[in-house]
Amino acid sequence: MGQKQSSGYSWRRLPDRSKNPAAASRPQPVILIVEDEDNLAELLALRLKIKQFATLIASDGHSACRLTEDLLPDLILLDIMLPEMDGWEVCSFIRSHTNPQVAETPIIMLSALSDMTTRYRGQAAGADAFLGKPYDFEKIFTKIDTLLDCGTG
Repeated sequence: MGQKQSSGYSWRRLPDRSKNPAAASRPQPVILIVEDEDNLAELLALRLKIKQFATLIASDGHSACRLTEDLLPDLILLDIMLPEMDGWEVCSFIRSHTNPQVAETPIIMLSALSDMTTRYRGQAAGADAFLGKPYDFEKIFTKIDTLLDCGTG
């Protein structure tokens, strides 16, 4: 897969997601929010719904993996510090999945840990983007638009 530069980091170039039959039949893109803090997850879900996205919420890593396999979301917003299975493990599980529709799901890591080492670790785990907390919703929407090529602005 090719590489593209984004803010000084090299991220994977994504395949054409329009080939996902589950996504093609949906009226709006589905975003899986993986966040163990309920208030943050609900706030993200509300803001995404305003932008016409459908949302799913997982509060731990195991649930995130199960939902990704079963429902094939169009994109994942993934916190790093999660119970049971952390965001690094979730990202690695998804990227190594035998089903390409699961393995190629775009992942944006969101974390209060935003030092360079953490960002590079996110890249190494296979994340497509990394954004620090507190959330800047415009940056999140811009990354989602770029990764899904859907122009929600």
